[in-house]
Amino acid sequence: MKFKLSRYYIGATKLPHEQEIYSKHIIFSTRTGKSLLMNYELYNQLMNGAYEVIPTDMLLKLFNYEIIVPEHENEFQTMMTQNRIGIDESASLGITIQPTSNCQLGCHYCGQVHTKHTMNNIISEKVLQRIETKLQTGKYKSLNITWYGGEPLMGYSQLTHMSIQLDDISKKYGIHYSAHMITNGLSLKPDIFKELYLLYHVHSFQITIDGTPEHHDKRRVTKTGASTFDIILNNIVSITQLPEYTARINKPLFIRMNIDQTNYESIPFFIDLLAEKQLHNKVSLSFAS
Repeated sequence: MKFKLSRYYIGATKLPHEQEIYSKHIIFSTRTGKSLLMNYELYNQLMNGAYEVIPTDMLLKLFNYEIIVPEHENEFQTMMTQNRIGIDESASLGITIQPTSNCQLGCHYCGQVHTKHTMNNIISEKVLQRIETKLQTGKYKSLNITWYGGEPLMGYSQLTHMSIQLDDISKKYGIHYSAHMITNGLSLKPDIFKELYLLYHVHSFQITIDGTPEHHDKRRVTKTGASTFDIILNNIVSITQLPEYTARINKPLFIRMNIDQTNYESIPFFIDLLAEKQLHNKVSLSFAS
């Protein structure tokens, strides 16, 4: 079988070494959600399409991770087919809603254009109508909303207004309703957390912290250049001390750390810092490159 490099890989983050031949690369397959750490030689063989010299066991792993695919595969068609099958077979309706395109931060790697625009009532009603139309089919047993931005907390009034209606619609059709939020954590104060958690069914929160303060505060700053690390971490510490939080077996806060060659060395220190703040058994942690 002949192969080609998948068009759906994110590559490759270089972990440099003073001698080039000892450098390593991380390559991530968005098709499978798996990543591989490659040495300099293997990475160059892969990028140059020299599959005949790659060891068989590694070639099989690359194929299983869908970093390489059959040469004549129409990847776009394959992915569309898989997505349609997944949607058709799912008993859970998952919807992402962006209540605002506004955000306090000016992260250098953000691909979004932020504007002071919040979803109006006309648009929100159309979103709600579309969701209800889907639920009317009787196909779904649960509704899961992801609140996204910008920064979704910048559109708090619209978010809470829609949350009440989404809960009512779910009850109308006898299905379970829950929500998740992707937030920068800057405005996630304990009282806001309690409202979202107890009243509006937001039961998990993904917060991005890009390592220790010296790294995070070079990357995730406000649009005026102000630091954010201490504010975000203090919010997390305060939330995890709430009785409403400590009573949960599955902890609602999830920290995501974006990694590249500028901050990867801070990972052990960041983990130590979380332990120092007594957060190691109160929040989840994951890494993305």
